[in-house]
Amino acid sequence: DIELIPNPADSEIIVSFTAGDGLVDIKVYNESGSILSRDTSETRKGKNIFKMNTQDFPSGQYYLVIDYNGIIYHDKFLIIR
Repeated sequence: DIELIPNPADSEIIVSFTAGDGLVDIKVYNESGSILSRDTSETRKGKNIFKMNTQDFPSGQYYLVIDYNGIIYHDKFLIIR
C-alpha cells in the first residue's frame, strides 16, 4: 500500500510505502493519461518516503504509479489551488 499526504495537496505531496532494497520507478499521470513526472530512486528495506514537488501541476486529479521490481502500486491524488 502507498500513502499520499496531504491529499488534496498544493505544492508538495509525500509518498510513503514499504519496500525492500532495490529501485523504484515513480510516475505521475494526468487525467488524459500523459506522464507529467517520472523519477527512479533507490529504496531501502522498510518504510520509504519520497517528497514530490507539485507546484507546476494545475488543479485537478492525478494518478501516481509506483513500479517496484514489477510490483505495481497506484493511487490518485488531487491538487487544489
